[in-house]
Amino acid sequence: MSEEDPLIIDETKDDNGHGTVTNDANGQDGAVTNGAGKKLFAPSASFVDHYSLEAPSDEIKFRSQSVRVFCNGTQQFQIIEEEDKTAVDRDLEGDTTGKTKKTTLKARVSSDGSSGLSVLRGAYTLVTVLMMGFLLIFALQVLLFLFVSLVTEGGLTSKQSLNYGHLFGSVLSIPIFVYGLASALTMATEFVVDTWQGHSFFRSVLRIPPVIIDWAAFLAFLGIPLSVMLFHMWTGDNTSTETGWWESTAMVWFGSIAIAFAIFCFVVVRAF
Repeated sequence: MSEEDPLIIDETKDDNGHGTVTNDANGQDGAVTNGAGKKLFAPSASFVDHYSLEAPSDEIKFRSQSVRVFCNGTQQFQIIEEEDKTAVDRDLEGDTTGKTKKTTLKARVSSDGSSGLSVLRGAYTLVTVLMMGFLLIFALQVLLFLFVSLVTEGGLTSKQSLNYGHLFGSVLSIPIFVYGLASALTMATEFVVDTWQGHSFFRSVLRIPPVIIDWAAFLAFLGIPLSVMLFHMWTGDNTSTETGWWESTAMVWFGSIAIAFAIFCFVVVRAF
């Protein structure tokens, strides 16, 4: 390591690791140094965390720069503030003093994910897409039967008289069913997207440790259904048919995803 490496521990630093504090001729506190007569970098920009952030930002200070880190799932948004070596301070006569005067801000995105995590999230997403497909089919069937009932029970066929009460009620129910089912499908789409993004919505709203959210997601999407499947296969409990183990697994799988989706909808409604 070189002498400029920020990870080198300097014995001349104070108890907080910020270096020694020099005093000027008047006894006032001077600049904080690194023990070798060099000033530590003091960032000029200030940041205030918004409440919508998933987690509070962190600031890391080095001798020549400071880094503000904003975490979002497996990605990090970093704002790097460092000295601008090209900008120099000038005195009143226009002569350069050789001291840097300005700082620059650089934005960078880095990822700390892995291929295994992407595969796991892909499996979660495929399961949610499959289960939300059932919701789409259910919505289409409800609307189909609504219009069929409007025609048959309302008396719109050639051999029936008009049933004004049923016809009027069916017409008024169309906007309610359309709006309700469209809202459910919108929620389902956001649920799929949030699952692929690592449950970022849950992390930003619930404010609980991400490890707990990840374990809960694993149990709901894979852990519990696979445990039921292994139990039926190992015990030889095939219920009534040879595919009984798969029927039980599919029902448990659908139930666990439905519960997770219901919790997601409840949190969305309470949050907004």
